[in-house]
Amino acid sequence: MVGIVVRGNLTEGHAEAVRRAGAAAGSVRLGGREYPRLQVLTEAQVLGGRKFQTPEPMRRGPARREQVELQREEMAAKLRRTA
Repeated sequence: MVGIVVRGNLTEGHAEAVRRAGAAAGSVRLGGREYPRLQVLTEAQVLGGRKFQTPEPMRRGPARREQVELQREEMAAKLRRTA
């Protein structure tokens, strides 16, 4: 994903070129949502509070090895209860 901030307003020709480039770049699917691979905002838009469309940061959980170990312990405990 690329976010570009341009100074000043885009001319109609530049705006059309940006739209074509964005369409050609496509989008990326993350967390069940689509995000444009290429996003362009003007300086005025950024100063006005507009932001790039980005996914939420991922929350960190236990490392994969720790997750597997926890799952094994839980499964063993279930088996002991049913035996």
